[in-house]
Amino acid sequence: MTLRHLDDKEPNRLLERQHPGLRFQLMGLFDLYRENLRCIMSGGKWDRGTKQSFENRLIWTYKSFVAERDGQDDIRNLARAYRDARSALVTLQFELETSGWTARGIPIGSIPNECRASFDRHLLTLKYTGRAPNSVAGKVLSNLLWLRTLNWLSMCGAWEWHDGELKESANANYEIGRLSLQQLAHFAEAFELMAKVADVVQEKGVRAKMKRPPQGGRPIDYPMKWLIREARQQGMDVAALGKLIYERRNDLEDFRGLSKATLTKRIQEAWRRVPQSDPSLQTPTVAHNL
Repeated sequence: MTLRHLDDKEPNRLLERQHPGLRFQLMGLFDLYRENLRCIMSGGKWDRGTKQSFENRLIWTYKSFVAERDGQDDIRNLARAYRDARSALVTLQFELETSGWTARGIPIGSIPNECRASFDRHLLTLKYTGRAPNSVAGKVLSNLLWLRTLNWLSMCGAWEWHDGELKESANANYEIGRLSLQQLAHFAEAFELMAKVADVVQEKGVRAKMKRPPQGGRPIDYPMKWLIREARQQGMDVAALGKLIYERRNDLEDFRGLSKATLTKRIQEAWRRVPQSDPSLQTPTVAHNL
C-alpha cells in the first residue's frame, strides 16, 4: 500500500526557472522536510524502512498536512527572515572589504568600528531566524535547514552548541571572527538557499485558504480532501473512515471533542462533496512512495 505526494503543478513552474542542480537540491530538502514533519507528527514512529499499518500512516500524513496548513504564515515569515539575514551578511561583507580587509581565506578577527552597525544588524537578523518559527511545521523546517546548510559553522569553530542542542539555539556561541570573507559569502548563500526552500514549501505545500462552497456547509480543505481520496483508493468506505477518525479523534485537533454523530455527519458530507477526481489532488510533482 502506498501514500503519495498529491500537490498541484505550480511548483514545477517555479523550479524549472532555477538551475537544474539547484532544482534537485530544493526538491531533496523539501522531501526531507516532509519526512521529518511526518516523523514528528507520528511521535517518532514514522520510518520508511519500517512496516506500519496503513491506518497509522494515513493518520500521520493527514496530521502532517494539517500542521503544514496551520504553519503557512510561519513559513512565509521564515522566508522573509532568511532573506533579511542574507542581506545583512552581504552588507557586512561589503563594508569589511571597503574598510580594507581583502585577505582571502584568513579569519577576519575583530570587527572594525566603522562596521559595527552592520555587524549589529547581522546579529539581530541571525537571532530572528531562530525565533521566527512558532508552528510545528515552521520549527521542523528551520531545524532541518540549519542542520543541512549551516552545520559547517560548527566545524570551523564559529558556532558552538551547548549540551547537544541543535540549530540556532539561543545558548550557542557565535564567533564571527573565526570566519573569512569567503565564508561570510558562503553563509549568505546558505541563507538564500534556505529562503528558496521556504518558498518551495509555500508553493508546493498545503494551501491554507478555504472557501465556503456555494451550496453551503463546512469548507473542505486540502488535508480532508487528501484523506478521503486516499481512503477511497485503499478500499475504505465512509463508515470505515469515520470509525478510524473517531478512534483517533483525541489526536486530531480538527475532530477533537466531537460526538460520534457530529463527526459521522461531517465526514459523510465531506465524502459526498469530494469528487472522485479532484483537480487540486492531480498530477503529483513529487511522485514517489512514502
